[in-house]
Amino acid sequence: MGIAVGADYPIASSLMTEFTPKKYRGILIGSLVGMWWVGFVASYAIGAWMVSWGSGSWRWMLASSALPAAILLIARLDCPESPRWLMEKGRVEEARKILDKYLGENVDVEVPERQTKTSYLEIFRKQYRSRTIFCCLFWILSAAPGLAIATFIPKVLANFHLAQGSAYVGSLIIGIFYVVGLFPGLLLVDKIGRRPVLLWPFLGQAILLAALAGMADAKPWVILVTFCLYAVLHSGQNPLQWIYPNELFPTEIRATAVGFAAAMSRLGAFWGTFFMPLILNNFGNQAAMYFNAGLFFIGFVVTYFMAPETAHRTLAQTASVK
Repeated sequence: MGIAVGADYPIASSLMTEFTPKKYRGILIGSLVGMWWVGFVASYAIGAWMVSWGSGSWRWMLASSALPAAILLIARLDCPESPRWLMEKGRVEEARKILDKYLGENVDVEVPERQTKTSYLEIFRKQYRSRTIFCCLFWILSAAPGLAIATFIPKVLANFHLAQGSAYVGSLIIGIFYVVGLFPGLLLVDKIGRRPVLLWPFLGQAILLAALAGMADAKPWVILVTFCLYAVLHSGQNPLQWIYPNELFPTEIRATAVGFAAAMSRLGAFWGTFFMPLILNNFGNQAAMYFNAGLFFIGFVVTYFMAPETAHRTLAQTASVK
């Protein structure tokens, strides 16, 4: 299951990128991340419902995942190949038929001529090395603390002295705000650009978590509101996890670059979710909040110095942006 889901990350996003016009590319690619958060909240709600089914409830939870997978399989049976990839391979006539069928007879794509074979090591060559490092770093620094907090939010809220029932209700409310935060992020990513939508939420999350570290005796509603604001900022910047890696590399290495960055982010997510309970149990909420705030602040610094602006440009232009 892990291999299949991991393979889907670069394939699905690259395919959507190569079919999407620049005017709508940000919001459409970003919507992939948006659906991740919708699924996260839905799974949380469904799991809370199924847990009352008895000792075998975990079996029903696991089996229920087959339903969306089956729907997606059916939807993809007629999925066309990327015309950009086909043109790169010299299959121009086949690419033209796909363009005519799905995008219209007057639509064309800008694909540079390339005669040499590509290598998986291409993303580490001088031209693309800094982009690969940037995509890996900002994705890790967003995913590691973000998924750690999202996964253990009931435990975190309980440590803030919310009763167990209130902690789970609060977790669901925060999950809803993860979804709410997607809308300003997706709207702004094309309007004001990629860079500010990634940059300032990093700083905002760092400030909010640092503030939470000093709220040991705050009222529950203050804790909950602060976490909801954090959730809006976190999910608002999440679309850039798919947008930047897909825009900063050309067609011939796009999926490889996205896959590598996604793999690094999953390692970061594993690291974050592994250490989060250890920090909570051994050092408490304050240390956990400061630690994750520090990761978000490093993400702010990395983005400030490394993030280019790629909005309103063709894929050929974004792949060559400095």
